[in-house]
Amino acid sequence: MRQIYLPLVIATLLLSGCSSKEYYSTPSTLNDIKLCQDAHNAYELALATNKISKPNRYKCTTGSRLVYTSASTAMLEDGSLLLKSSKDSAKIAPDSELLASDEKWLIYTNRENHLFFKSQTSEQVVEFEFDKTVASAAANDKVAVILFANNNIELYSLADKKRVFSLPNSAPTAIDNRIPAPKFLNSLALVATLDGKFVVIDSEKKELLRSTIISSERYFDNIFYLHIIKDTVVAATPHAIFVISDQESKAEYSLRDVIFNKSGIWITTKEGEVIHLDERLQVISSKKYPFAHFLAMIFKENKLYLLEKNGYLILLDKDLSDEQIYSVQIDDGYVFASDSAFYFDDKKIDIE
Repeated sequence: MRQIYLPLVIATLLLSGCSSKEYYSTPSTLNDIKLCQDAHNAYELALATNKISKPNRYKCTTGSRLVYTSASTAMLEDGSLLLKSSKDSAKIAPDSELLASDEKWLIYTNRENHLFFKSQTSEQVVEFEFDKTVASAAANDKVAVILFANNNIELYSLADKKRVFSLPNSAPTAIDNRIPAPKFLNSLALVATLDGKFVVIDSEKKELLRSTIISSERYFDNIFYLHIIKDTVVAATPHAIFVISDQESKAEYSLRDVIFNKSGIWITTKEGEVIHLDERLQVISSKKYPFAHFLAMIFKENKLYLLEKNGYLILLDKDLSDEQIYSVQIDDGYVFASDSAFYFDDKKIDIE
């Protein structure tokens, strides 16, 4: 697998601390959740009046272990791919790694630093060859925008593969591997850098329009979340969340995860908080679970699903007022959340 973060010794020293840890536990009555069965999936549990009371082992697996995750994709040991917004899995060559997928392109690299843009609607494949590692990439019909592992941004013509724009940036020291793909808003390319900046480039005029620092911590400060709905952009690093709409807003949190949709913004923090925000980043509601370590979050049909490291699936309504907690056996290792399921090891929890 591709390795793009640097000095692990420094990162280890940074993250190491007191050997005694406290863990989240709940005084509530718990019920073991029946997973991956036609009669009892997580979404139905959220609507059900009767809770499941009998323990049950997993009866639904992916058939292969989860071995890699990124901001919007994951890979299984057999080469199958999981996409954030798709129920279906796909496959690429065993020596390849999926960077991103949208309605236009399947974007992936291989060990030789070749970058591929494979059309989702035709047989077209555009291939680039580089002598450096690609961290993320995106393309419209004419231009590819590429963020390299050294944090430099370059634009290339899809027609002749020539570089048409270059923006050097400071190299990162250590990063979160959740690197979102650049986004296009008409001709504007929006790029989340590896050192906590939000960059906007006019892909037609080939010029930099803005570069905004969201946060400036030395380690693990890349933007891990970038999402656009209409004219509203939400970006987040592990230390701050930033919104651009008709005005700009910024708030500092120790973030674990972010969801932005038409109903609002939800965040989880390293302090065990779940917070519902508006687009001005004003708190609408919040709930705290002391010492909780949230692994992933899904929003579905006005319900928020939170997977907690110590074996809990927490279901909340969007206002965080109604709560249901279920016990679930979770294996250590990679965790990935699509729009419809949680994945870990070779298991999954279906939401729909």
